[in-house]
Amino acid sequence: MKNYSPKEIKNIVLVGAPGSGKTTLAEAMAYEGKVIDRRGSIENNNTLSDNTDIEHEYKRSIYATTLFTEFMGRKLNIIDCPGSDDFCGNLFSAFKVGDVGVMLVNAQTGWEVGNVIQGRYARILNKPLIAVVNQLDAEKASFETTLETIKDKASVRPVVVQYPVNQGVGFNSFIDVLMMKMYRFTDENGTREELDIPESEMEKALALNQELVETAAEHDDALMELYFEKGTLTQDDIRSGLKIGVAKRKAMPVFCASGKKDVGTKRLMEFIINVAPGPTVAPEFVATDGSLVAADETAPAALFVFKSQMESHIGEINYFRVIRGKVTEGMELVNTRTGNKEKLSQIFAVAGKNRIKVTELSAGDIGCAVKLKGTRTNDTLAAAGAHVKVEPIVFPEPRYRAAVKAKEQANEEKLGKLLLDARFEDPTILVEYSKELKQTIIQG
Repeated sequence: MKNYSPKEIKNIVLVGAPGSGKTTLAEAMAYEGKVIDRRGSIENNNTLSDNTDIEHEYKRSIYATTLFTEFMGRKLNIIDCPGSDDFCGNLFSAFKVGDVGVMLVNAQTGWEVGNVIQGRYARILNKPLIAVVNQLDAEKASFETTLETIKDKASVRPVVVQYPVNQGVGFNSFIDVLMMKMYRFTDENGTREELDIPESEMEKALALNQELVETAAEHDDALMELYFEKGTLTQDDIRSGLKIGVAKRKAMPVFCASGKKDVGTKRLMEFIINVAPGPTVAPEFVATDGSLVAADETAPAALFVFKSQMESHIGEINYFRVIRGKVTEGMELVNTRTGNKEKLSQIFAVAGKNRIKVTELSAGDIGCAVKLKGTRTNDTLAAAGAHVKVEPIVFPEPRYRAAVKAKEQANEEKLGKLLLDARFEDPTILVEYSKELKQTIIQG
């Protein structure tokens, strides 16, 4: 696997209400990038995301899963987040290191409460959004009704890039009003035909193309002048305008898809690569001293740990984004919280439970390291003599509080270890011992 420069990387966060199809779409994206040679399914418990026993049992995401795909000579790092707000700490961690959110909307139910909540978090954390109307192959799918709910409830103005031709059980075609082409899929493995827009759809396509052009032009004075002069914009001009609009959260492009049938996956990935902000364009990380940390691969190395977990037979795993410079196998860095040295004996690119050993990762990239001695979520590791400490993730306050104790006195020590491990993996879990009550209190 090659080492990607900051300009060749996109970091996306898959968000959406429970059941909107995030994990299935992530699987399709990994398949299109040849990271896997066949797509798994939630029903068969063999997806890259949702790979733990508890997720298999409940058929839903509990943890945010990091994975990647390679496409068009670029690397897309993907963090698939749980839909339930009970596990929103995962989303805050993901948005810390992700540069753009891909918001999935169920074509059967429209913009739901989960979308509203996650859209609010995106606004608070100033993250741009791209919308995907998914499950257009469902019997009760309605793109038009879903679009109306997005217009009514979303905090960012939607602009249609694609609309379906034959939504419902037989869905296999959509019209892309940026490319001004119809795409028809001939199987359920992403094989597509690029066709001219039928005469019956041309009027609607031209009207939506005009809306897209106007949206792109209004975010750039030079494009606006060009639009007034020529009455239209080229595809590259539209992309340039949308880049600005998306980055400023002034526009939310709307795509259509069926993750289950791998319809629309490639076009979505192409758009993300061409338009979505990457490490060199997205806002820079802020250090605790107020300085900004640019994604400069020539600067002294620094990485930020956004997730930690325990895995049997391996121990502690720390997931990180390289903030600046390059990190290499065997490199020694300093934990700027503790002052202790940490050696990156091995570093990996991550695809769910699959870890691909690499020798280096550049600024903007995401990976993981194992068996670090005292590092945890929110820590910054930096090159000696070039210390930087990134502002920590601010997690939501706990909503639930309860006293816990071991069923048998002999297991109190085991319970204490379990609670510490839970806290290590999920910083939204707080554990304290109340001297007054003589109880262990857990909050989450």
